[in-house]
Amino acid sequence: MSKRAAKFQEDARECLSEDNPDKEKLEKLYADGFNLDMDVAEVKDIENAILRLMWLADVSFVITGYN
Repeated sequence: MSKRAAKFQEDARECLSEDNPDKEKLEKLYADGFNLDMDVAEVKDIENAILRLMWLADVSFVITGYN
């Protein structure tokens, strides 16, 4: 594994371990992981975290937007 991939995995795991990960940071990590030219499991985990954040934002809008 390259140093770049190992650094990506370290950064991804750190970000994913946060209670409220930053969406912009996740999106940057996703792009970095996607461009690694190798299959890294954390890319899918980051994608899922981004989708969760988007879903939560939608739910929050519905709850607060219609009251």
